[in-house]
Amino acid sequence: MSDQSPETKHQAPAPVGDDPPRIRIDRDTLVPVQTLNEAGKRRRVGVEIELGGLGIDRTVEVVAAHCGGEAVRDTDYVARVRTAQLGELRVEVDFELLKRMGHERSEAGEAQPGVPEELLAAIAKDLVPCEVVTPPIDFEALPALDALCAALRSAGATGTDEGWLNAFGVHFNPETPGLGAATVLAYMRAFALLHDWLNRELEVDLTRRLTPYIQPFPADYVKLVTASDYDPDLDRLIDDYLSHNPTRNRALDMLPLFSHLDRERVCSVVDDSRVNPRPTFHYRLPNSRLGDPEWSVTREWRHWLALEALADDQAALGELCVRYHDFLSRPLPAVLDSWRDTVDAWVEVG
Repeated sequence: MSDQSPETKHQAPAPVGDDPPRIRIDRDTLVPVQTLNEAGKRRRVGVEIELGGLGIDRTVEVVAAHCGGEAVRDTDYVARVRTAQLGELRVEVDFELLKRMGHERSEAGEAQPGVPEELLAAIAKDLVPCEVVTPPIDFEALPALDALCAALRSAGATGTDEGWLNAFGVHFNPETPGLGAATVLAYMRAFALLHDWLNRELEVDLTRRLTPYIQPFPADYVKLVTASDYDPDLDRLIDDYLSHNPTRNRALDMLPLFSHLDRERVCSVVDDSRVNPRPTFHYRLPNSRLGDPEWSVTREWRHWLALEALADDQAALGELCVRYHDFLSRPLPAVLDSWRDTVDAWVEVG
């Protein structure tokens, strides 16, 4: 791949060598190797940050005060804050049914909720996170989200670590550098190979791992997509994904991208109004550790950059695929060794 993202034919993996290459991500890096999207414009990333402890009213107030923005309430559960630096941020209660009820009531011009809505709102108050959602922003604007998280933390916002039911996450939606099968497959392979390593490096919360929302690709699917002879066109790539992953509940959710590419094909298998077609990956793995002053959005983002770098390096990606299949073919005692230890020799995030 290049910055102009021409689609290249899938190449067979390089022979396995004794001295594997390393993927190194500098601690000051925020920009991926591939800076341009399919149209030749600079890529951007959308970010979703889940948090508890404040409720939507206080969250909107803090976001507006910190960003110097104007808050507009659409419903009791959805608001927008217009800011100069980050564009229009959305703040909402992360509960689809409640948001739908609030929207329908607003459309009907009814000010007061009915009893069912009141009960749901009462339940959601302590169990359901609020979410701050950015529009697509430049990679170099990500530190502004660290500052916003610090302001929310000072106001009493909580994250994953503050409660055993707090399965809160940060989602990144980076634009793809290309829309062809070869480019998309490279990213899926890189994620499949790095998943166990990412789980450890990010210290993904046990509660989040036990929920259905951030499950890895199934083992048989990982074996399929990392095989050296797997060379699908886009139709087959989407069909194979849907056959093994007919759900949004993946740590790397490909449904938004595949819906953008072929909405009808995806909808024939997955009937879910929450799937928002867009030319992005939907990366859901990182924790939202808002209560920890040492935590940052940019730290989580830099681990995604390791995946970007691996996806861009065809030789390294091909060799790691070979090593993965070699790992799977070893006798049982060797298989019990951790694959992520193999990845440690390849990836370093400063």
